[in-house]
Amino acid sequence: MNLSHRAAGTLLTLGLVLLAGLDALLTLGPVLDRESREEPTSQRDALVVGTQQQQPTVENVENRVPIKDLLAQHGLTYRDTEEYALIRTVVAKNTAATENYVVLYQGDRAGTIAWAQTPQAKRSFLQLKEALHSMFSPNVADLTDETQRRPGKPMRDLLTFIDPHLTEERLVFLRVGNLLVEMHIAPKKEELMFGLLEKLSE
Repeated sequence: MNLSHRAAGTLLTLGLVLLAGLDALLTLGPVLDRESREEPTSQRDALVVGTQQQQPTVENVENRVPIKDLLAQHGLTYRDTEEYALIRTVVAKNTAATENYVVLYQGDRAGTIAWAQTPQAKRSFLQLKEALHSMFSPNVADLTDETQRRPGKPMRDLLTFIDPHLTEERLVFLRVGNLLVEMHIAPKKEELMFGLLEKLSE
């Protein structure tokens, strides 16, 4: 079994565990809502397209953040994948669509990328983060879990780590405004994919 198949199987299992525990996570609602309100409205809504009444869609994301164009600018191609995206566990289907692709560089796997735009992006990010922290193995490494405030750029929430118990690829979760992004980064492709991540955060 190759790396992508092993990763897909492990992450699908993890996704099912997260889904089973989602009801327990929802008990964090008051805390999550309070944390969401702590972010200034101007930054929280930085990526909202149109009016508050407009239903968030993937098309709205791409009008504001042209993710597929950014992939091309970094020399990356993409194709549909059935690999499991963990953000689907916490993003309600009736509030946002999720796109998920395998990413290739010069024909080799660079990883995967999935994204959704939802007014619940902050809440969804915190739910996923809480669940993942509870599942880390003793071998988790290179962990970054920060809310980053950068001069001249929108505030962002970033969680990234390597945990061979979950997958051999680096996992990255990003929340900027209403945009929620998940990346799985193949070994030796981190510089390339983090360059894309920085563009998504502008």
